[in-house]
Amino acid sequence: MPVSFWLRSGLHWGMDFIYPRCCRWCRCLLPEDAFRNECFCRRCTQAIAPVLPNRCLRCSAPVGPNLETSGGCLHCRRHPGRYRSVISLGPYADELRLACLMCKHSRHPTLVAGLVELLCRRHFETLRSWDCDLVIPVPHHWWDRIWREHPSAVMGERISRELRLPLDRHCLRKVRRTRKQQSLPVSSREANLRKAFRIAAFSRLKGRRILLVDDILTTGITADRCARVLLQAGAARVDVAVLARSLGG
Repeated sequence: MPVSFWLRSGLHWGMDFIYPRCCRWCRCLLPEDAFRNECFCRRCTQAIAPVLPNRCLRCSAPVGPNLETSGGCLHCRRHPGRYRSVISLGPYADELRLACLMCKHSRHPTLVAGLVELLCRRHFETLRSWDCDLVIPVPHHWWDRIWREHPSAVMGERISRELRLPLDRHCLRKVRRTRKQQSLPVSSREANLRKAFRIAAFSRLKGRRILLVDDILTTGITADRCARVLLQAGAARVDVAVLARSLGG
């Protein structure tokens, strides 16, 4: 075996000895047989992101059994977006909801990293089949970025690292400060984001397959607005990766 293998193995062993690996949710020690990139214990993995057998193939919403959802489901047909497909860890509820709130309102980069790693591992085959060229996080207005870093930006960095894809945080911009989508009725959300996003003049997106990243997808209007301007700029398609799929209004 190459020397680099033994060097990496020794480094990992030394780090585990000095800083034993802990679950990033319950903080208990991970078992010795856990994979190197596992960030949660088995109990917390099941609590945060239980495997759901029936999901919409387009928007990742939980659906009933034996439904054909390649063209969408009841949830996403109400607000059909320009994006092609969505992956998520699961519904925005229970432990996953708490984890998303911690990522949104506190500084928990290790928790975000663990959730992104779990998302990539859970949907590895789908992500590989998408064959994306570029990761773009949903942007926020510069004034909002002064006060805190949003989960989508941290997710973009982590998911680009996990998938070994280039990241572009500047080609898609939010040029108009808007009210928070969750504070508005569904009927007002589309107007709230009208002309809010713009492509930077220097961007080169023609023919590129985009992976758009955000923390939560509810109606899909934000993802739709971003996908619209990306496609108008020449992107071949837009797929979406989020931590959670909310079915609330």
